[in-house]
Parts: sequence; C-alpha cells; structure tokens
Amino acid sequence: MKRKITNVKKTAIFRVLSLFLTAMILCGSLSVLTVSAADNVYAYRYVGTNAPSGLNLRESTSTSSRILYTMPIGFRMYVWQCFTVNGIRWAYADIWVDGTNYFGYCDSQYLAVSQPAIPAQPIPAVVTGNTSALAQKILNNRNIELWTYHQVSGVRDNASAYQNIVDTANGRSASRSNYQNAPGGSIQIKNEILEVMLLLSDRYGKMIVTEIAGASHSVNSWHYQGYAFDIGALGGRALTQSFANEIKTYLQGQGYKFRSDPVWESSHLHIAVYK
Repeated sequence: MKRKITNVKKTAIFRVLSLFLTAMILCGSLSVLTVSAADNVYAYRYVGTNAPSGLNLRESTSTSSRILYTMPIGFRMYVWQCFTVNGIRWAYADIWVDGTNYFGYCDSQYLAVSQPAIPAQPIPAVVTGNTSALAQKILNNRNIELWTYHQVSGVRDNASAYQNIVDTANGRSASRSNYQNAPGGSIQIKNEILEVMLLLSDRYGKMIVTEIAGASHSVNSWHYQGYAFDIGALGGRALTQSFANEIKTYLQGQGYKFRSDPVWESSHLHIAVYK
C-alpha cells in the first residue's frame, strides 16, 4: 500500500511540474528548448572553433547575454552538451584561459571536430636540449595546453601538469600529489616525456596535457617516477585505442621504447616512454 501511495505522489508531482513549465513557456518566462541527435554531434568531446573573427562564450543562451570570453579561431574547448534554444543550437562548453576555468554557451555552428587550419609555431622535428630547456619550450609552445588542476578528482595542488612543467623549467623537482594512491614528495621529470610532448604537438597539432607527476593513479604508476603523462586532446582527433596504437608506431620510429603501451583510458591517452 505504501508503494502505491508513493507512486501516486510522484505522478502528481510530475503533473504539477509539467503544468508549471508549460505555463512559463506560454508566458514567455522560459525559452523553448529542444534536443535532437544532430545537436549532440559535439557533445562530450574536445572540439575547436572555426569562426574567423572569434566565437563568443556567453553567460546564458542568449545573444545579448554577457560575453565571458571571445575564443579565437582554433581555440579548443570541452563540450558537455548541445541543445537548441529558440532556433539556435547552443553548446555548453568548458574552457581554460590563463588558469581560469569558464563555463558558458556558444553557437555550435562555429565548432569543428577537426582542428581548423591556424598558423602553427615551428618546432624542430628532432627535439634537443637539457631538461629545463625542454620544459621551457613546452611553456612557450602555443600548441600545448597544460591543465592547472586534476581532471578526475578536481583537486587543485602544486602537482598540476602546468606546475610540474614550470618547476622543471626552473630547475626544480616536480611535485607529486598526496591523496588516494598518490605518494607525495617530488621527482625529476625525464627528458623523454618532454621530448615526446613536443614531437606529438609538432606532428598532430594542438595538445592538452592533463597529468604528469600529479594526481592519483595506480599504485607504483610510471607517473610517480617521471616517465608518464596523460593527453586529454590531440590535434582534434578522436581519442581511441586505435589512435594510441598509431602514436606508438610513430614514437617507435623516433627511437622511443615504452614502460607500458600507449593506452586509451576513457578520458585520456596514457603515454609512458624511455630510451
């Protein structure tokens, strides 16, 4: 009997809520929102902008709402969801600009799954230099974005990918996180993974590095020893195991060996190399 009463109450609540939302739409208080398969072409993936004059990330789904940031052509973002509001297909996107995280809405007609053609910073095919010099090249490289927090946990500490490279460029050890499986302390990042970051960005284009020595990984992970890093986006390509295998073949041709095979781990590509 109790279960029947609960179901009746739920049905009544949904009916009241439906009537309320309908009334708001009819009164013009709520925008008409629809979602279709076409809307979600870009959902749950990294995409680039292809608007020559820049694409505005707005505070809400209105062309008159406040502009949070104007993204130049080729700018990369993570799209969580797409939907149509009053005839405009909006993308709800997540971007990082100078260490600040913005969430907002942009017109999805100006998005591109493949990387738009933009001028790329020339990088030598053969990467040379000491550890600090390689790290500085990464900081100076417009094709490489380093995350400032930990993707899975959301933790912010001094062991982000960005801070690891800053510390390495300045001749300091790179910090490891100190939560869950992460052991704390610090390590020296190996030249090989710095070289590979530069080589992959040179070959494929825009790259997002989500983790190096920080975050919580499996116990005794190669991350904790300075031999591994994670890629959240690379050249506008879909991140798959097939792409990981392609990367392995390319790096083998450049003389690199693997602590563990490149692997697609649901949210990133894991790369662990040595020579």
